[in-house]
Amino acid sequence: MIIRRPLLVFLTASMAGALAWELYKPNRLGRESGLPMGSGNLAWDVGWWLAPLSALAIGVLADRIRRRTLLVAGNLVGAGLLGLLAVSWWQDLITLPQVFAVTLAISLLADVSCVGEEALLPTLVSRRRLVLANTLLYVSVAVVGVAEELLDGLPIPFLLLAGALAYVIAARGFARSEEEPPAPALGVGRSLVDGFRFAARHRVVRALTLSLMATTFFGSFVNSVEAASAIGSFAPYETVKALWLGQLGGVIGVLLVVPLATRYGAFTTAWVSLLVTLPLGMLLPLVLLTVSSAGLVTQFMVAFAQSAGLAISSIALLSLRQEVTPSHLLGRAAAVVYAATSLAAIASDALCDALGPEQMLWVGMFGLPLAVLPLLAVRRHFGAGVVLSS
Repeated sequence: MIIRRPLLVFLTASMAGALAWELYKPNRLGRESGLPMGSGNLAWDVGWWLAPLSALAIGVLADRIRRRTLLVAGNLVGAGLLGLLAVSWWQDLITLPQVFAVTLAISLLADVSCVGEEALLPTLVSRRRLVLANTLLYVSVAVVGVAEELLDGLPIPFLLLAGALAYVIAARGFARSEEEPPAPALGVGRSLVDGFRFAARHRVVRALTLSLMATTFFGSFVNSVEAASAIGSFAPYETVKALWLGQLGGVIGVLLVVPLATRYGAFTTAWVSLLVTLPLGMLLPLVLLTVSSAGLVTQFMVAFAQSAGLAISSIALLSLRQEVTPSHLLGRAAAVVYAATSLAAIASDALCDALGPEQMLWVGMFGLPLAVLPLLAVRRHFGAGVVLSS
């Protein structure tokens, strides 16, 4: 497996940008500067609610200008904001409106990175190597998590400066990306309509969008239950450990996705992984509160299988969408999928507030298998899928 220089530069830049986002901790910033508790939560929430709209705007922009220009500008803005915030800290000038504005901006810049990077990557590598590229990108998230843990103990101003430096590194990396000039720009409204039309009419893109929406919607119920378990408000401590260890299945999924997609195709790999693993979740409500050895083993195996299946399918579906999308629509296609899954997450969060942990678990575990149905519906049109070699 050879990682070519353009991909290596892209991965480094993406990791740097993700690390910068992780290092910005508005609640700790507010707490240590004497601001009200949870100062950054409202801004995060507003950014989350705006994500569907901001993603669509970013997607149109990503197809009108060079995507590397969009990413460079976004990361430089992030560097400037964190740098100014560090200066304000040293001068004891931190204010609540300032923290709110910076937090909201950083949240929107995360949307820029997500849509922009998904649109840029297929222009840097052969589309037959997209599964490998996205797998490496998936692995980089774990690396960023380790780096964030190592830096977490730094004082706030040094965290801010480290984040600003990471943003600069990201901007420098994206600036070195080679990219073809964008297609002639259409009107904004026409561009947006074309993006929706492509996502709605292309059988595979439509199916994977619906599948991802179902995974996001019903998966949020399960994640909420696991969060409740983690603070001891629902399930026994032994169950928390079993569910947590089950997330190691994602590691196995990452290791398997490239050989599976190479052999069977990305589409087949995605729907089979979901079909095999997600229905197992129906067992979890029956054993979640059981602390017997058999119950704990079952909890671990279900969580392990689902984690592996979701990791495999998410990488395969992302790679497939990037492969079948024309270059001039990559930004808008990414934006439509991002907006759709954001809406699913918002709807799920609203419903979670009305349900108790047990109800959420039943809805989530019996709803998750529905994510495979849109893919099965188009299987006969797609054949064996697109084979993506490593």
